[in-house]
Amino acid sequence: MGLAWTELFPTTPIPRVLSQPCCGQFAVSGSRIRAMPRERYVQFREWLLKTTLDDRLSGRVWEYLWQYVFGGVEEYCPDEYSCYCEGYGVCFGGDEGRYRRYFELRQKSREIQGEIERLRKQGSGGDVDAGRVKALEREKQGLMEGMEGMEEIRATSGSG
Repeated sequence: MGLAWTELFPTTPIPRVLSQPCCGQFAVSGSRIRAMPRERYVQFREWLLKTTLDDRLSGRVWEYLWQYVFGGVEEYCPDEYSCYCEGYGVCFGGDEGRYRRYFELRQKSREIQGEIERLRKQGSGGDVDAGRVKALEREKQGLMEGMEGMEEIRATSGSG
């Protein structure tokens, strides 16, 4: 990353830390894009075309650069709830605790489903623990019912 930085920003010291949420997801206004000279974008493109890094690594470099290129900040790491609410509108009526509970229930439900599938695969020879599978299915159903009321709230804005 250090070499890529010096190639892309030769007059700027390498930052101690460069971080942002995974996978290069961001939004940027047209005015912010136009604030940088077109020639700078051409330089970035040329770097991508000429770098000896493979596509996976050069893409990873850019995942960590967007917040610097468009925001001028080396670190942009809002908490997960803020990202979901502000970025995707998944706010649970502005109740962060409810948001956390929803994702806990969802994770637990997925773990139970994995256990059910494992037991069924294990017992595909006719020796499945039907009682255990039924109990897990009931537990999963209870979790899903607990999440149902949250589905409606999940898509509401933070203002209620």
